Amino acid sequence: MSDIDTLLLKEGLKLPPLDLRAIRTIARSGLPTDLLVRADWRGQQHVFAAEVKGSLTPRTLRHALQDGGKVAGEKVERLRMIIAPYLSPDALAILANAEVSGVDLSGNGVVVVPGEWFIFRTGEKNRYPASARIKSVYRGTSSLVARVFLSCPEFARFTDIPEEIRRRGGSVTAPTVSKVLRQLEEDLVVERVGPRFRLLDADRLLGRLVENHRTRITSKVRGTFTDPSDTPSTLRSRAESTDTKLVRRDEHIYVNAPRGDDVMTYYTQSIARVLHGSSFVEEPRFGDVELLQTSQQEVFFDARENSGWLCCSPLQIYLELANGGKREREIAESMRADLLASRLG
Repeated sequence: MSDIDTLLLKEGLKLPPLDLRAIRTIARSGLPTDLLVRADWRGQQHVFAAEVKGSLTPRTLRHALQDGGKVAGEKVERLRMIIAPYLSPDALAILANAEVSGVDLSGNGVVVVPGEWFIFRTGEKNRYPASARIKSVYRGTSSLVARVFLSCPEFARFTDIPEEIRRRGGSVTAPTVSKVLRQLEEDLVVERVGPRFRLLDADRLLGRLVENHRTRITSKVRGTFTDPSDTPSTLRSRAESTDTKLVRRDEHIYVNAPRGDDVMTYYTQSIARVLHGSSFVEEPRFGDVELLQTSQQEVFFDARENSGWLCCSPLQIYLELANGGKREREIAESMRADLLASRLG
């Protein structure tokens, strides 16, 4: 008996106002354990052929929808239902559009009887997080694999992917690349055809990156240079001489956006190294130079040369803006079409 079968026996299915009951288990050779589920509401009753899933990725959902609703020994197709520990709002919408019912063990679900019932409940949190899609592939160092597909939508072979990541200033091990690719395939973001890998859904990929984006700042300082000969341009030479990563954060090189204050912002691996020996003094309120310290690879990944500076990639800028306030999100939206079309790649 699977873990989810045990949970079903212990907790049952709950989707008010329906009364849901498993009335029969059907064991079919080579196929998942199925149930017949009876739904009662206001004196009406319908029976569903339910397929039980331990987890539900976009790929497994697509395959499940391709299966029929027939039950062994029966000649007619029944109403269909998919049962899983958790069904996301996206999964529920896909099921509803296909007129297939789905109920999870967390209290979410959609029950469809064409022309009679349409019950939709969502908003309950995943009570079984171990069954959730692996999100780490869209965050941190692993996200470099996902990010590179927005700049290079197709690769002829596996080894080209870590090589392209290195060319753009990142470093990811081959086992990590392999793990991430498997998840991207499960999420229907990337497709593998023979030895080739190609981007299948840029919009979905960009959305996953936005959802999982985090920039961890370990230290920051704002100030100004008191010696006129000691300008921000000297930051780059100090960074290069100490082998310290340094990039400028400026959305204006990629998008026409209103300018706020005149503060120049930089990300660096070490504030101490790039300021060592300089005339920089802290001015938290009126300084015109801001330094943010982080060790995250993705912040420096795919940096672009512009007017003598290495600048954050357009994707990094977009992700920061998309996770900002209302004004920042509006600016991000104006970049989105170009990113999806790889015009900023």
